[in-house]
Amino acid sequence: MTEYVARPEPLRGYRELTPEERELVDAIKVAEQAVGEVWARARRTLGTDARMHAHARTVLQDGFMWLVRSVTRPRDAFTGALSIVEQNSAQPSQDHRPDKEIPR
Repeated sequence: MTEYVARPEPLRGYRELTPEERELVDAIKVAEQAVGEVWARARRTLGTDARMHAHARTVLQDGFMWLVRSVTRPRDAFTGALSIVEQNSAQPSQDHRPDKEIPR
C-alpha cells in the first residue's frame, strides 16, 4: 500500500512547482541569505557610503525577487493572465511548426 503524503496547497496565484523547481528556489534563497550576510558585513565596515549600501540592498533584493519569479512564474495579479512562458507553451507558435522550413 502506498503511503499518502499530504502536500501543501500551492500559494494563491502560483502554479504547483516541480521538485526540481522547488530545489532551485531553495538554492536561490540560500544564495540570497549568503549575499545578505556579505552585504551586512560590508555595511559594518568603517568609511563606506551608506547611500550606496542602501541602493545595493534594493538592487540585490530586486534581483533575487525576479530570479525566484523567473522559476515560479506566477499569474499576473491584476489581469489573472498566465506568465509569458505559459502563454507561449499553451499555443503553438506559427513560427515553430515542425513542417516549416527554416531559412538559412
